[in-house]
Amino acid sequence: MNIENSKMTAVTRLMLAVVLFSRCIFSSKEQKVIFLPFSGNTPVYLKPQWISVTQLDNERNVTVQYSAMQNAQVTWYLNGYIVSVSDERFSPVHTKKRLRSLKRGRRTVRQASVKIPNDYEISDLRVILTLKVFEVELQINMPSPNETRTEPEVHAIQEILPSWGLHLEPHESVGYTRGADVTVRSVLISEYLNDAIFLGTNFSFTSIDKCTTPIVASMKTPESDPEFMRSWVPEENDPALDWETGRYLGKPTYKYRFLQLLRPRDRFRGILTVSTAFRPADTCHLLFGSIRITRFAFFKPYLSQKFFGKDLVAFLDGEESYTAKVGSDVDVKTTALGGFYEGWDVRDNDSNPRIKLYKNGYPVSDVERVDTKRLFQREVAHLFRNVTVEMAGRYLWVAEMGGSKVKRGFTLYVKAECG
Repeated sequence: MNIENSKMTAVTRLMLAVVLFSRCIFSSKEQKVIFLPFSGNTPVYLKPQWISVTQLDNERNVTVQYSAMQNAQVTWYLNGYIVSVSDERFSPVHTKKRLRSLKRGRRTVRQASVKIPNDYEISDLRVILTLKVFEVELQINMPSPNETRTEPEVHAIQEILPSWGLHLEPHESVGYTRGADVTVRSVLISEYLNDAIFLGTNFSFTSIDKCTTPIVASMKTPESDPEFMRSWVPEENDPALDWETGRYLGKPTYKYRFLQLLRPRDRFRGILTVSTAFRPADTCHLLFGSIRITRFAFFKPYLSQKFFGKDLVAFLDGEESYTAKVGSDVDVKTTALGGFYEGWDVRDNDSNPRIKLYKNGYPVSDVERVDTKRLFQREVAHLFRNVTVEMAGRYLWVAEMGGSKVKRGFTLYVKAECG
């Protein structure tokens, strides 16, 4: 009997603690969502470590090493086009290695590499690493084959990437109370910012409106919809800079912005995207061009299950058309959103819509597809390479999520060069 009473007492205390905690956090008129320090203890982390360029006989091998709990989606962009995994000239490779460290013991690192012929003209080289709620874009300065040969016997350059941290709520999910504004603080921390050009922080909020037919996805920014959200850089004497921020004064330096979601009467839900970027201010970095770090957080009505629908799906883009010359390349992209539901976990793999491409009612299987999964969204890029006249026509994307299905079309026009 005493055991049963003790169990009931423990459960009662736990329930009371949860109620008191929820009241403390969600009862005020203005909610503050503090982005906690970035660390390896968060469910998902992704951190680039270094870039290297190795000179081979007829090509240069570009490698990026990063640490993460799992493989990221790696997408290389060369001169604005996605590098095809089937293109033998570039041969993108993604590997995992186990290293031994005196301080950390055995740890796993991952490497993504691409080969570029020496005679290939490069105007822009980027790599994007995506891991559901985290995305990093690196812009790489490619040295010429002669620059790579630093010494007669040395044919490689390796450059360590700057250390940084980006604050974000650890479980990538934020609940709020109807009738209360939500204030979010975003902080980028890095000693390197003393010698870097800060490119700023951008906010966007993507939501699905299920009250329309068909369901419509829309994106809002502080510039496009100031009545919904606004952002600002706090002054040094801002009362919102509490002790949690103050401990980062001095070194390491930091850049921060506040965001406020202003929708007191509506129960909105959607994806908050926070993107921060900087680049070197000096010429000491031969390879490192710039870095952009993006985090995704899911905003949901607090304890409002009826406002969630796992089967909701919508395209973020509208109808488009593309024009290409025979023999040229075209990347065609679309993004579908869906899978908002109560109880979502960052490790859940079934939170993205399925997307298929059709032409004349038949699935398209002879065009390479690059699939990128982010938080509750899937971006699909179809790589039309060496375009032919037969590729011209109208195509249809179909996105599905449970019992929900939406369609979005595009037209590809092909111009033949006359003799």
